[in-house]
Amino acid sequence: PHVEDDSIILDIMCGSGAISNALAQISDVFASDAQFFCRLLAKIQGAGFNEKKALETLNELYIYYTYNLRSLQDECKNQLEIEKEVFHMDMNNPDLVFEKYKEYIEKVELYSSTESTSKKIMEKIQIRKINNNLFPYCLFTYYFSNVYFGLEQCMQIDSIRYAIDTIQDEEVKNWVLGVLVVTVSAIASNHAGHFAQPKRVDEKSISEVIEKRKKSAWLEFSKRLLSVAAESERYSYNINIVDGPWKNALKQVDNLESSNLIVYLDAPYKRDEYSRYYHVLETVALYEQKEKEFEDFDL
Repeated sequence: PHVEDDSIILDIMCGSGAISNALAQISDVFASDAQFFCRLLAKIQGAGFNEKKALETLNELYIYYTYNLRSLQDECKNQLEIEKEVFHMDMNNPDLVFEKYKEYIEKVELYSSTESTSKKIMEKIQIRKINNNLFPYCLFTYYFSNVYFGLEQCMQIDSIRYAIDTIQDEEVKNWVLGVLVVTVSAIASNHAGHFAQPKRVDEKSISEVIEKRKKSAWLEFSKRLLSVAAESERYSYNINIVDGPWKNALKQVDNLESSNLIVYLDAPYKRDEYSRYYHVLETVALYEQKEKEFEDFDL
């Protein structure tokens, strides 16, 4: 009842963007959140994209995607071959598959700031903490392989992220990056959609975990980009994103030319800081190697 022809709505703590999605059917929307990945999720739930643009973008991305992927595949050739062997084992004997997979993942070295690890990996990550844009992109490969995703999945995620950073149009980049966030969430081996801890791999869960980790991140990303683009064509209004947290968002919307600004507030229901449960999604969005300090946002 508050919406008029010139109304602008600010969804000031947008979370997953569900409310922004509903509001985009009746008026222009500005979505904000302290987390960048949340703003991206809201962005891709309104108007502003189409299937033709999605296909063009996929074709352009694929060149850079394969360039980064080949570099990582060359470096981890032996590990990839073992992973593929395990993924094609007979799942009628889960105990044997689990033992083989366990033996494999214990040999794959990952970056650690507290334990001794490969000097080569340590050096790569340290220089990327200074410069995030060095080739090849390898953050997920060295942080999350066999933790939340398979090794090849991580290489594909890194390579998609590398390709996305070649996009010059910031609007298109946000759309594509938002779809990557959705893809990473969908293919992860985790609990109830969050990343508080990885899913435990044992004899009971091995079939489910391998089924997830066999999925191609590129294929899942491509399908979702086309699907989101088709859905976007149904909407009349865009969802624009505004940097958070909320105090910053309010300052920015002060400059909007509208006589009827409506603020929708769905605040956190308790003071616990749980954004860390989604750190993997924020990591793929920001793609920063440095450790992030989580702020205690004043409500």
